[in-house]
This record gives sequence, structure tokens and C-alpha cells, in this order.
Amino acid sequence: MKKTNTYWVLGLLAFLYFGIGCQSASNQNSTSSKETTQSTAPKLAEHELVANNISSIISASKDHSTLLEAMKISGIESVLEGNGAYTFFAPNNAAFDILPEATKAFMLNSKTKFKSNSVLSYHLVVGKFKLADLKDGQVLTTKHGGTLKIVFKDGSPTVNGAKMTTTDIEAGNGVVHMIDAVLLPAVHK
Repeated sequence: MKKTNTYWVLGLLAFLYFGIGCQSASNQNSTSSKETTQSTAPKLAEHELVANNISSIISASKDHSTLLEAMKISGIESVLEGNGAYTFFAPNNAAFDILPEATKAFMLNSKTKFKSNSVLSYHLVVGKFKLADLKDGQVLTTKHGGTLKIVFKDGSPTVNGAKMTTTDIEAGNGVVHMIDAVLLPAVHK
């Protein structure tokens, strides 16, 4: 059993290192052009912060301290503080707690900043999508370049199987939906 767990953790680390890194690097240039054409918010200087931004909402939540730590390590915090119209699916502390310990440690390691950014970018969609805008079966493209599928199960919204526990938290640069799982991008072979 212990040998199986070791192989599983090693496989997951390989997935995070190779699968996400390669995919993220190839999507970096195409993502920036999408941001330019899709954003309807007024342009701000890069250093200007948007009041009541997505990052400040996460910072104010005691249930999202692990996410906040990962945001700071990965560098995505600056994106979530700045100009844009975003939808962010924010996993709570319990979501990080159910991850294998090695995966959580990997995401919270400053030496793996680029990989952590890829995982958190998979939670971010360019464009503001409130719950009323989301339809059953709808597919959203993430800043990471992957896709998220919205499904309503017994009237409750989910994103890639993660339950949206709190929805439509307004931010100056978009909207936040709290979720109960960390979303991990698929590996493309």
C-alpha cells in the first residue's frame, strides 16, 4: 500500500511539473491577446490597484488563507489586484486539506512558483460571469488555456465537479465564486 501511495505521489508531481508547465508556457502568449480583446473595464496603469479587488476579497476571508498563501507564492495575486473583468473560482482551506500532502506542499513551495501559477490560473476566467450568466453544460476557457464545465446538480452549481458554496461575490475587477475543491488541469499527452 505504501509503495502504491509513493508511486501515486510521484506521478502527480510529474504531472504538475511536466504537464502544467509545458501547457502553460505554450498558452502564455495567446492568453495575453485574449485579455486585451475581452476586457471591457477602463485601462489602468499596471501598478494601479482596483478597489475591492478579487485579491482583497480572498485576503478578507479566514476560510481562504491557504489560497491566499498560494496566490502570493505563485504571483497571480498581482493579476487579481489589477485591472480586468474576471471570474475567479476560489477553493477554500478544506479544498486544499483534501489534496495529497505532497501536492499541497508542491503548490506552496516558492521554488515551484511557475507551476503553482498554472494551477491557480486554471481557476481564473477572463470575463465576469455571475451565477445567472452560467448555463448547465456551459464550457468556460480559463486564463491557463484549459476549460471548465458548469453543471447544475439538483439545482446546485458545480464547476468541473467542485460545488460552488458561495456565489456572486462582487469585486471591482470581476466576481468570485467560492468552491469546495482545488481544480487541477488535465494532462495532454
